[in-house]
Amino acid sequence: MCFLNGTVIQNIQIDNDLKSLRCFVKRASSFSNDLALDVDPADPIFIMEFTGIYNNLLLEVLHNQSKTCYVVNAVEIKKFTWAHKRKE
Repeated sequence: MCFLNGTVIQNIQIDNDLKSLRCFVKRASSFSNDLALDVDPADPIFIMEFTGIYNNLLLEVLHNQSKTCYVVNAVEIKKFTWAHKRKE
């Protein structure tokens, strides 16, 4: 899921392979252009759940492309999404 100010703007599922992840990072970097947002499309911030070994390939892709990335505990993500759902 991709959030902007607590609103889901994209909800997609991708394969965990290099080609798919590189394509995702490129696509995610263009979200602000697609939505006419006033943010730098070249510098999105990626926040992902720690999933053991499953997030490592995406971390590698993001690191190789010098993208800002945070890996957080799933409980923190759940708190974030729950808090924003309560505001609606």
